[in-house]
Amino acid sequence: MQKKQLLFLLILFSVALLLWACGGEKTTETTEQKPVTKKAVYFNVSLSTEPSEVKPKEKAKLIFSMQDASTKDISINDLEIVHEKPMHLIVVSEDLSFFNHIHPMPTSDGSIFEVETEFPNAGKYRFYLDYSPKSVGHRLARLDINVIGTVPAAIELVEDKTDFQIIEDLKVTIKPEKAFQANEALTLAFLVEDAKTGKPITDIEPYLGAFAHFNIIKQDHSETLHAHPLVEAKSKDERGGPEIGTRTIFPKPGLYKIWTQFQRKGKVIVAPFIINVAEGKAQSEAILAKNDSGVQKLKVTVDKDGFTPTNFQLKPGVPAQITFIRADEKNCGEEVLFTELGIRKELPLGKEILVEFTPDKTSGYEFTCGMGMLKGNVLVK
Repeated sequence: MQKKQLLFLLILFSVALLLWACGGEKTTETTEQKPVTKKAVYFNVSLSTEPSEVKPKEKAKLIFSMQDASTKDISINDLEIVHEKPMHLIVVSEDLSFFNHIHPMPTSDGSIFEVETEFPNAGKYRFYLDYSPKSVGHRLARLDINVIGTVPAAIELVEDKTDFQIIEDLKVTIKPEKAFQANEALTLAFLVEDAKTGKPITDIEPYLGAFAHFNIIKQDHSETLHAHPLVEAKSKDERGGPEIGTRTIFPKPGLYKIWTQFQRKGKVIVAPFIINVAEGKAQSEAILAKNDSGVQKLKVTVDKDGFTPTNFQLKPGVPAQITFIRADEKNCGEEVLFTELGIRKELPLGKEILVEFTPDKTSGYEFTCGMGMLKGNVLVK
């Protein structure tokens, strides 16, 4: 009898101990504050061709597929339609003498994207593939292809001696609001006139949802921009001109080539310009975020000059709260993207928007506007 009582007491004590332990775990979980760390978001873009060996002046099919960090295929359902297309592919020769803007489209299963094109000469070509996953917004993939054969001599990139180009019956004049200098925002306009009469052209049609597309690439391919007018076309029946402009920032000094694309009378016209961007003001030093009760806090303004501050510093492992406010409409900052972190926020005019994450111990982050034109950097140190 005593043995049975002792066994019963031991069981009762064990149950009580187990209940106490479980209750202790629940209390700890509900009261402990754990910072949430956003994991980096990556995408892999693969390219193949048919035929496998691409030759000059022969049709070639370019085949693209994409996977996320978990190797899940990205399909047309995962992408936004931006300026009427799921993808925008800019193809340029290494010396920037050749330019093409084409659009891979999904095949029947939706996860493979194809486009057929030709290359004028043998040599190396650079691909800049713009696409926007719904989860993170604008992404840019850089790929190369070699077209077999005898490679012609490179065409030297030389700054234009005039500020205009004659394209068929049109005169297109480049009109920056000030001298080109690195790290300084400026309005860049293009005036379109009749080449013979000088009459302003006012019947420019929307092309891919905009009155113009501006593709800008640095001579060494280290920088590329795909810009659009700040004012979008409201309908396919609207007409624009004679001036079409955008606002942009050239991040580094050096030679750049600009291809301005617009449409008139159903025909797409490309006006190329070669400019020299001078050394500008140095990149500002990273501003250290203030620590407020264990949270790193900072305010970033988006206006005609881009992001201010452009660079800021955070400590690793400490939660951060970055407040963005879009102060004016003279910019393309309707959104802010931290694509590596999978963060995407709309920036309504004049409204403070909070971005929260905990930086890791190993890397910094880039943040951009929705079009990838305005850029900033977070230094984690």
